[in-house]
This record gives sequence, C-alpha cells and structure tokens, in this order.
Amino acid sequence: MNYKLLIAGLLFATTGFSEFKDPSHLIDTPTAYSSGTAFSLGLNLSITTPEDPYSIDRNAYIEIEALNRLSFGLSVLTSKILSSEVKFKVSEETNKLPAVAIGSKYISPHEWICPVGIGRDIGWDDDQTYDYKRTSERLSLFIVATKDMGPYGIYNIGIGNGCFVGYGPRSHFFNSDMFSGKYHSNAIGLFWGAEILLLYHLFGVFDFDGRDFNAGIKIRSHFFQVGISASKLEHRLKGSSILYPRFAIGVNVNSLVFKKWRESSTGMLTVVVTDAKSGNPKRAVVSFPGTSIPSVPTDRETGTVTVRLPSETYWVRAGRVGYHWAEKKISVHPRTTTICYFEIYSIIP
Repeated sequence: MNYKLLIAGLLFATTGFSEFKDPSHLIDTPTAYSSGTAFSLGLNLSITTPEDPYSIDRNAYIEIEALNRLSFGLSVLTSKILSSEVKFKVSEETNKLPAVAIGSKYISPHEWICPVGIGRDIGWDDDQTYDYKRTSERLSLFIVATKDMGPYGIYNIGIGNGCFVGYGPRSHFFNSDMFSGKYHSNAIGLFWGAEILLLYHLFGVFDFDGRDFNAGIKIRSHFFQVGISASKLEHRLKGSSILYPRFAIGVNVNSLVFKKWRESSTGMLTVVVTDAKSGNPKRAVVSFPGTSIPSVPTDRETGTVTVRLPSETYWVRAGRVGYHWAEKKISVHPRTTTICYFEIYSIIP
C-alpha cells in the first residue's frame, strides 16, 4: 500500500458510517441533543483508491423533528435500500445531570446494513474480519447521555446493540460478551465521544461507535454543517491489506437556512463576559446546553460575542478553563437584540 496515501487517508478519510448526519450526531454516534430544526437534509460522498471495489460511494438522508424531542430520519443508501432512524429525548439537561435519549438506528428489513459498499447486504469487507461474530445492524437500539461541560467541550456516552457491538482486536473489549467469553447475537456495546470548540465555527470531534474509532473536524453554524473525518483508525494504524483510505465530505443544511434572513423569526443575542473580581473582559466559550447550536468564543479584547438565533428561550452558559461557568435562561425576541451579562469566578481564589 502507498504509505503517503495511507497517511493522507488518516487525516482526511471517512467511511459511509461516518456521515456527520446532523448537528445532533458527533461523527457516527447519536447524542441526546435535539437538532432544534424542523428538518435537515444531508449528502455524503466518499472516494478511495482504485484498488477498493467500492471506490465511490454516495448516501443521502433527511431528518424531521417534532417538539424538540422526537426525531425521525431516513437514509438513502441506494435506490433500493433505505434505512430509518428514530430518537426520543427522555430528559433535558440540567446543571448537574446530562440530557438522556433513547432510539434506534437501521430500522430496515435488511439484516446486514452497511452504507459503504453501495448498500450491499453483506456490508463492508472490514465487518467480515470479526471471525463471523457480527451482530445484525437491523433495529440497533440505544440509550445515550450527553453533557455540555462549557469550555471543556460536550461529552457523550451510551450503550446499544447491533451496530454498536464490535468484535475486532480492540472493540471486543467494549461489549458484554467480554464477560462471558461467548458470542451472543443480543450483546450490548459501549459508545462514546466528544466535541470541542477549536476556533469560531471550527470544532474538533472524535467518537467510538462500538466498532470503530473516528476523529475529525466540523465547520458548524446554526444553519449548516460541513464535516471531514478519519475513521476506523484502529485498523489503519496497523496497515491492514484489505482496508483503504476513504476521502469524504459530509454536508448538512437545515430548515433554519430559510429563516435566516427573515427578521420576523430571528433576533440577536449579545453575550458579555467579565471577570467577577477585576471586571475585566474575558475570552470565554458561550454554549447552549441541550441544543445543537454550536458553541462560540467571545472576543479576546472585549469579552463580547453576538449571534443571530431563532426567537426562542435558551439556557446560555459561559465559562473558560480555570473558571467556574455561569448560566442563565435568556429569551431571544424577533427583530431585537438581547444583551446577556456574565461574571465568572476563578477556580483559584
């Protein structure tokens, strides 16, 4: 294998599993957050080396959300193979407790489902390296908890069956069969991940979906998302002869795009963050717990940031490393600018 190509693949590759479906997903794993939009549309195109029998793969999806709690998605893998997904937010996030959601991926009549491989029934070649110990992806149930840790990022952990259960050299340590030493078709796997603000609109993200470890970056606003990732890193680092780098980009837009320039439905929120003792402005991370609205940094000199948001009521959190975060419930009104002031205290007196 061309090692230069392999290194490039580690930086910019993704598989069909890593679709960056919508802002309520990390890379391939669902979070307990809702997207906060009526609907979202997405496309994923992945390209790999000519040696791969599936060098070009295309997928598309649509997701519809109701009441900021219930979402339903439909993925189009081929013209004949479709797969659905449903998620329900059981509880909202509080200052001390995470948001919790339950759901199911791959609601489909097909027993074996893999977005790569042009949606073929058997799935990607990598999933055949489990010594035939592979649980069916069909009706993969999950429960997930998500917590916004302010300037430290958003963290996610959950359990599920089906597509969340792996039997690879490392992934087999994270499913319930590890304790029995035997294969069970109803085994439960562990998944987790995190998203951390790097720069304005730029986020670093990683997750482990029970089978694969993925890492990448997102460019996010409240209206669209573009994601690039490297996935199945645990295999590629060993240079498997049957795996190839995949180069891909996932693009998502949502219903708020059509409302962006309608002043009647949006307002401005200005957040000002200062040190509680000195009164000096502070560069801080402003986040919106329980929603998929991306975190934003305040200006280093003024401690201020202004964002356009749909007219709603939000929990707004501000904090920086080394400080206690503060949060308030703020209502954004149409055609007006709401100003929110935060005083944050240093952890060290």
